[in-house]
Amino acid sequence: MVEPLLTHDVFPAVWPGVGLALLVLASAIGPRFGRPGGVVIALLSTLWLLGNKPLEGGVLVVLWPGTGLTAADLAGLAGLAVAARLLACGRL
Repeated sequence: MVEPLLTHDVFPAVWPGVGLALLVLASAIGPRFGRPGGVVIALLSTLWLLGNKPLEGGVLVVLWPGTGLTAADLAGLAGLAVAARLLACGRL
């Protein structure tokens, strides 16, 4: 019997890749919607920071032993910065 694709994790980087694509899309069109767009960007950025493990590369800055800042984390941090600006001012 063939297992459905959603239960058989053939491509572990697909779901984080979809999350990153959604974050980029929301960051491109979110500012048009002001504060609601900022909320969406903040949610997607938080999800990205929690689920980007399969796409992380080398550590750029070591924060403490065993934990550091990677290039993949920069997308989430940039998204949070854009969301914070939108939530504070309502526009960029």
